[in-house]
Amino acid sequence: MIMRTKILLLFVLALPINILAQNPTIVETFDDKVSLDWQEYADKKASALIQNGFLELQCKEKGKAATVQVELPISVEHDFKLYSKIMVHKINDENRFGIIIDMDENFNKCLFLLKESLFSCHIYNDGKMVSGDERPIKLKGGKNQVVDIILERRGNKYIFYMNNMKIYEFRRNLTSPVFGFYTENESSISIDEFKMEQEYSGTDN
Repeated sequence: MIMRTKILLLFVLALPINILAQNPTIVETFDDKVSLDWQEYADKKASALIQNGFLELQCKEKGKAATVQVELPISVEHDFKLYSKIMVHKINDENRFGIIIDMDENFNKCLFLLKESLFSCHIYNDGKMVSGDERPIKLKGGKNQVVDIILERRGNKYIFYMNNMKIYEFRRNLTSPVFGFYTENESSISIDEFKMEQEYSGTDN
């Protein structure tokens, strides 16, 4: 009886750990402890550095873009939600910023980009843009504006939200868990918080 009690207790104690492993929630605030392996770098063209409580992404060249990537511990075939809180140092209609998903070594990717009056979605296969779509929006222009972005997978749909407003919906079979941020044209953004949520049992039953 004592042995059975010990075995049952061990099972109960282990259960939350397994559930946590299968249903990850990760919150990055870019303070002292960082959970994900963000690909930091710095050179004459661009930089992506975790400092002062932010992930700072800077493009130093006009007509060019800068990105920073991370491989997320998620199943891209199941529902998830990605939340980003971004400080944009200057919002206007010249410089775009946003997020990238489904990046791989074959230059496939999907970009969701914002500027003051326009949202755009660009899909690339083998480095070539094969699809593009746009929606008119209205962001508050000026310096040091905070923008909240959510990308959610719900069933076979992906939904993009900006400041709690649904902006875009599309369907795509993702194959890569690589996620990133984007800015361009001698501009910079500071990611204040990133949150990843997924509830997945680990089986398809």
